[in-house]
Amino acid sequence: MDKLETLEQFLEFVKVKTSFKYSHTLPLSHQGRVDSKEKSLTLIIIPMPDLLVKLYELPDVRSHIDELQQKGVNIRKAMAYEKHQIIEWVEDNFGPGWASECDVAFGNSRISCFIATENNNIMGFACYDSTAKNFFGPMGVAVQARNRGIGKALLLSALDAMSHIGYAYAIIGGTESIEYYKKAVGAIEIPGSSPGIYKDKLK
Repeated sequence: MDKLETLEQFLEFVKVKTSFKYSHTLPLSHQGRVDSKEKSLTLIIIPMPDLLVKLYELPDVRSHIDELQQKGVNIRKAMAYEKHQIIEWVEDNFGPGWASECDVAFGNSRISCFIATENNNIMGFACYDSTAKNFFGPMGVAVQARNRGIGKALLLSALDAMSHIGYAYAIIGGTESIEYYKKAVGAIEIPGSSPGIYKDKLK
């Protein structure tokens, strides 16, 4: 076992040494514990079920977008010429797995990726129809831009787009943020859906 003393070392260990998906939004105590005296790692595996969302009962998205715009944050569809920048940003902030899924969004006949920008810099992203048809995600917000409503605006923008192309429901695949999605969009857990399509993941 490698000696692990910092959060960064722990996250790198999880990313490189295991096949478990981890979240940048959870505190270290929710994902594992590094014992600074014993130099040992305790890994806590979090069940990540799929969730179901009614797209015909979504909160209004426009008010969230307008409120952020007044604060200098824009929520918009990603453009084809930005693909390399967005995928690179996603990989730097959230790892190669999410970057691969984001790449798929640019291959759809209509790009299925939204981004949040501030001062011409990426603050967050959200994709749909990437992991699988009718799936929302991945979605991520830069650490310094969290707790400002950006994630919810991205979420609602993507789900609203899914509604407009004909979906009645959306699946949020493999998430540990169950309470967040319940509160934001009334999501419900799909029984027996963990690990769902994420079983037999490559190491």
